[in-house]
Amino acid sequence: MLKLNVLPAGHGDCLWIDYGDPATPNAVIIDGGAVGTYKRALIPRIKAGGNRAELLVITHLDGDHITGVLDLLGSDQNKFNAKEIWFNGFRHLPSEILGYEQADRLTDILVGPGINWNGIFHKMYPADEGRIAIPDSGDLPCLKLAGGLSLTLLSPGLPQLVALRPA
Repeated sequence: MLKLNVLPAGHGDCLWIDYGDPATPNAVIIDGGAVGTYKRALIPRIKAGGNRAELLVITHLDGDHITGVLDLLGSDQNKFNAKEIWFNGFRHLPSEILGYEQADRLTDILVGPGINWNGIFHKMYPADEGRIAIPDSGDLPCLKLAGGLSLTLLSPGLPQLVALRPA
């Protein structure tokens, strides 16, 4: 089973993927939407899914993608558990640390105990502090999650991360 749910995120994005065994599906969450998405759309899904997901992906720093994730991870109400979280924070951008407020807040949460932040990428690319990026050459990374889902990383590469730094 593979089911993509586009959750009502206002002007942002919040995707919920159910996959695997229909009786006990696994979940992947991609982005958290804008303000209000957590209460309006994520809480019901999270409660129905047992307060867990195989993977939480934050694609980029815009508020309409990250704000719901901040509410999700900052809430004591649901005790949400993601086996792994993928997010390129400022430490993963090639250069000095930047100061975008929401990304800094998310980084503060992700460095906490028990959070597997970019864990698979730490194993693949230990010299890059777990930066999520495709290699300069060779095959694209294909990652397998519990429950049988395979993900192929298409982007970003190091040139795209360098270009993001000034923005």
